[in-house]
Amino acid sequence: MRSRVLWLFILVLGGVPFVHAQTCETIVAEALQTISDNCAETDRNQICYGNTQIDLLPQFTVTEPIEFETPGDKTDIEKVMTLTLYPLDVENEIWGISLLRVQANLPETLPGSNVTFLLFGDSALSNLSNEMDAVFFRSAIGSPTCEDAPDGILIQTPEGAGEVTFTLNRIEIQMGSTAYIQSEGREELIFNLLEGEATLTADDTQQVVEGGQFVTVPLGEAFSASGPPSDPQPIDFDSLPNLPLSLLPIDITDLLFGDGTDNSSDVDQLPTSDEVIIPLSGSWLYTRGEVEVSAGCPPMMAEALTANTPVFEGNIVDFGGEPFDLETFMTENSQEPLPPGTFSELDPNTFQWTMSEEGGSFTYQIGIISETQMNGFFGMDIAAEGISCSITIPFEVQHEDN
Repeated sequence: MRSRVLWLFILVLGGVPFVHAQTCETIVAEALQTISDNCAETDRNQICYGNTQIDLLPQFTVTEPIEFETPGDKTDIEKVMTLTLYPLDVENEIWGISLLRVQANLPETLPGSNVTFLLFGDSALSNLSNEMDAVFFRSAIGSPTCEDAPDGILIQTPEGAGEVTFTLNRIEIQMGSTAYIQSEGREELIFNLLEGEATLTADDTQQVVEGGQFVTVPLGEAFSASGPPSDPQPIDFDSLPNLPLSLLPIDITDLLFGDGTDNSSDVDQLPTSDEVIIPLSGSWLYTRGEVEVSAGCPPMMAEALTANTPVFEGNIVDFGGEPFDLETFMTENSQEPLPPGTFSELDPNTFQWTMSEEGGSFTYQIGIISETQMNGFFGMDIAAEGISCSITIPFEVQHEDN
C-alpha cells in the first residue's frame, strides 16, 4: 500500500485543474447556470431560450420574424406552433433547455401564479397555446447517454393555486404537484408524479396518481393517446436521471432525495465487534475492489485510478499483535509524509482518516472484522474546475496465512 493515500491525493487534486475538456456534466452544469441567469424574469405565457440548441416554428398567422436564438431571448407562447430542443452533443457543447410559464386554466386574478413547463434534451412541444389545452409532447426513445443530460419535461403547478388542468397528447391532466414526463417515441407516454396528486383521463378512463407513482398511456397516430392509463406503479427514484429540479419555482430535491449530503463514510457500514480485535502478527495482503465512480466523474479519472492502483499488494506493516492504530498503519505504509488530516475512532474496531482541501474531501476508513481480516474504502468527493463527482475504492486486507 506504500504511498497509496498520498498518490491518490496528488492524482486527484493535481490532475483535476488540468482537465479542460468539456464533458456531459460540465455542459449541463453550464446550461443550468445559463438558464438560471437569463430566464428568471420570464413572464406569464412566455417562452425563454435557456440553452443551445432550440428551434422554433411560429404560428402561421405570425408574419414578423421572432428573435429567439440566444439564451435569455423570450417570446409569447401564442406566437409559437412548435418548440424543438436538441439532445446532448458533447463535441459541439449542445444540450437544449427552455422554460415556459403558462396560465393554463388559472384565473386572471392570479397574475403571478403560473404553471412551469421545463423542457430539456431531445424533446418537443407542438400546438402550443396559453391554455395548453391541446398540446403534443414527444421525447427521445430510451435512456439518456449521460445521467446529467436527460430528455423530457418537468411540469410544476404553483403553490396554493389548487389543481390545474391541461391536455397533453389528448390526455387530460389535472394536477396540483410536480411531474416528470417522458415518451418512448410513438409507443407510450410515461407520467412520473414526483409529488402531490394528479388525475389522468384518456380513452374515457380516469386514473388517480399519488406522489411517488407513475402511469403509462399508450400512444398511437400523431402521438395521441390510444388507450387508457395503466394502473399506478411506484417510481424507482434511483433509476431516474439527474433532473434539473433546482430550476423549478419550488425546489423539491430535498423532499425526494434528502439534503444531498454525500458522506463517503456511509458507503460501507463495516461490521465489527463491540470488543477490541487485535490483528495477528505476520504477513498481510491488500486487495483492491472495483473502483466506483459517480456520473459526474470524467472517464479518464476512473481509468487512471483503475490502471494505477494495484489490485494486489503485499508487504503491509506487521501489526505485531498490538491493537490497531490507523495513523501508524498509514504512516508506515507511505513513503512520503501524509497530507494533514484528522484521525478518529468511530467504534472500538472502526477507524477513519479525513481531510478536506479546496477542490475535494477525502475519507479513508478501515474496520477490523476479525484478527485475520480488515475491510475498508478510500472515498473522494471532488468539486473543482467544473467537475463534481464521488469516487469510492473498496479494499480488504487479509492475513496471508488465511
